[in-house]
Amino acid sequence: MNIMWILCVIVMVLRSFQVEGNMSRLYTHMTNGYNKLLLPVTDHRTQVNVSIRPFLVSINSFDEIKSEIALTWLFSLEWTEERMSLNPVEFNNITSFVLPASEIWYPRILLQQSAGSIQEVGTSEHSLRIFHNGTVNWLTGNVFEIVCSVDVTFFPFDKQMCNISLIYPAYGLSELVLAPVSSTVDITMLAKNSQWAFIEGNIFSNGYDGQTPYLNIELHLGRRNEFYVVYIIIPVTLLGAINNFVFLLPANSGERSSVAITVFLSFVVYFEIMNTTIPQSSSPVAYIYYYLMFLLMYSCIVFFFCIMALRIHDRKGSVSSCLQKLVQWHRKRSCCQRKRPVSRSDDAVVKIPPVSEENDDTKQHDTRYQSDCEKKSEESEITWSDVGDLFDEVSAKTLNLIFWAFSISTLVQLYNNG
Repeated sequence: MNIMWILCVIVMVLRSFQVEGNMSRLYTHMTNGYNKLLLPVTDHRTQVNVSIRPFLVSINSFDEIKSEIALTWLFSLEWTEERMSLNPVEFNNITSFVLPASEIWYPRILLQQSAGSIQEVGTSEHSLRIFHNGTVNWLTGNVFEIVCSVDVTFFPFDKQMCNISLIYPAYGLSELVLAPVSSTVDITMLAKNSQWAFIEGNIFSNGYDGQTPYLNIELHLGRRNEFYVVYIIIPVTLLGAINNFVFLLPANSGERSSVAITVFLSFVVYFEIMNTTIPQSSSPVAYIYYYLMFLLMYSCIVFFFCIMALRIHDRKGSVSSCLQKLVQWHRKRSCCQRKRPVSRSDDAVVKIPPVSEENDDTKQHDTRYQSDCEKKSEESEITWSDVGDLFDEVSAKTLNLIFWAFSISTLVQLYNNG
């Protein structure tokens, strides 16, 4: 048993030396007389086709102020090295081998929108695999800081588009072309981001000047808005709605002005908190800033109307005839509403139920109540307190209508356009 084990070990060691010898011989055979400064073709009038498949791995960060986005990309590049084809039979059926990219020619593709220094798609430290037919497969990548113009007009329902341009300025289109494998970005390895969602990524291959190998990636991202809806939109809308309730408080309670000023100060404090959350951009300005400014002005107007209402309630003296008629008309309208008769066609047969004494008494009571209401509204003395009550009702309904109309239209516009 021990002898068999020793023989197996000896065979494995001899086989490893044989494989190592084959690889060393293969490397010497491939690199002997090889010039990595030249294009990978035997006839330099032939165009080199470099196939590219971009993989978006992660969205690391997006700084809207600096207009910079950090993305992790992997690129699968493939081309044919005509000077490195081999016969596997001559090298113990080895069909492929791995070399550092620095040992052979590889495409030095540059990222045009780099935020700092110009970055290459890959580095010479990354290894590549060469197959026996000369096909070279190189999987490389990096974390790229990319300049991306930001449009926060419809924050927090905004969508951003970043252009990522890959260029190879050393050669012309007659010498080399960058050909995408697919027209869309591969997201099979994409990690989920808590703030941004991937929408689509389109790939276009053409020369931006008609002469240089060029590949453009249009990356579309959408902001995840759930946090901003719960943290910003719903609270400020509720704060604005609370403003209207000040007119429901009794005028003699002395709490109207305090509630109004408290809501106003709540807006100011909340705006300070939101300044760290909303992107601070002047070109363009987010529409939600205009909505927040409207809420602040709306709170000021409510406080102003509250002061006017208190002044009217505390006023002494006689009321003008015009205001008295207005209050009387409002009283008649509110307490003397009559039911409209139901119209019927002439051909319809209407069954008239017999009128009982109880129904007759109810009708007489309603008529007497209606006449009493009209008589009371005409004979009762109109005071400034009555005028103040009417002012409170009109102010509350008008301001409430303005608030909800502006709020709904603004939020619908943000959602639809975003």
